[in-house]
Amino acid sequence: MRILQTNNRYNHKPFTGRGASLYAGVGDGPDAVQFRKLRILGCRFVRGSGFTISNGLKKACILAQAADPTNNLAYTVPPEWQDQTVWIQVRTFWDHVENTHNFDPLRLGVDDAGEIVPEIHGEGKIIAADKRDGGIYAMRVAYIPTTHGTPPDELVIRKTAGPGSLADVATEYDSIQNTRNYTIETEALTDAATYTFALIAKSGSTELQLDTITFVADAAGPPTPTGLTLTAY
Repeated sequence: MRILQTNNRYNHKPFTGRGASLYAGVGDGPDAVQFRKLRILGCRFVRGSGFTISNGLKKACILAQAADPTNNLAYTVPPEWQDQTVWIQVRTFWDHVENTHNFDPLRLGVDDAGEIVPEIHGEGKIIAADKRDGGIYAMRVAYIPTTHGTPPDELVIRKTAGPGSLADVATEYDSIQNTRNYTIETEALTDAATYTFALIAKSGSTELQLDTITFVADAAGPPTPTGLTLTAY
């Protein structure tokens, strides 16, 4: 991976006063972010990276800074970052001391024009497909959000293999309450064929397939009770 170079203005007493610094890097994971002689982990900490100042790393690999009380950081994405995955992190500082425990690195997709691409980065799982009366299946699903990317508006169950045409079924994703577990009912599967369904996180036209499940449908589902008898004790 290419080592980021920065202007020398960040190398002599880079944390004078109070403000925030922008760090970034191009790569597949959060350790693409360079923080002095360290790499950012996928949490709030850093680790040694094994490279030295002599190979081009500056005292502080800061790309941009903002002095308090300014609450915006501006940075122009270089052409070589286009069509790449970029990880960024913002770290605050005060009187030559930099905060080493800040928010987790953020992942951004950059297109060929240098614009941020809307992407959903969460993870999800189909926990079970429970049989219900009339050939309906209740999909119990879980969704784990991330601190970066676009949050989904809804979670969708979509048939990807099997006979006939079935409409997508969806449930609204509750990003405010951060709800993780949902139940989504399919349309009635009125045969005993093999079906594959996909769990999809969706925000407008942006989609991310999270998981799939394949099973043989039971058109009838569990037997329907035909009567109820109450016995007194």
